[in-house]
Formats: sequence, C-alpha cells, structure tokens
Amino acid sequence: MIGGQASREVKQIFSKIEEYLGVVVAEPVPEKAEPSTSNTCPSCGKPVGAADKFCQNCGAKLK
Repeated sequence: MIGGQASREVKQIFSKIEEYLGVVVAEPVPEKAEPSTSNTCPSCGKPVGAADKFCQNCGAKLK
C-alpha cells in the first residue's frame, strides 16, 4: 500500500465500521511534530552541541 491507496482503504474500513456499529468514526488527525527543544539533529536524531551549526554525524545544517 502506498500513499493514496492506503488512504482510500482506511476510508473504506471506517465506512464499514460506521455501517456495522451505526456510529460515525472520526478520521484520525495527523499529529504535528512539536519543535524539539533538545539538542538532537532533526535529520538523523543524533546528539549535537548547542553551538553546532552542522550535525557531526550526517552533516545536516542546524537551526
């Protein structure tokens, strides 16, 4: 299952549940990623120094 196909299948499953139970099932709301206050690289998750401009592990630009 990829992207749109998975989404369609989930909607079909919700529809069948609603039919069976006679209730409306709310679609899940995607969780928003909260900004990280810890000193970890947003790309690889490895620890980084507070003053680092680039991740020492993957080279991603920080801040």
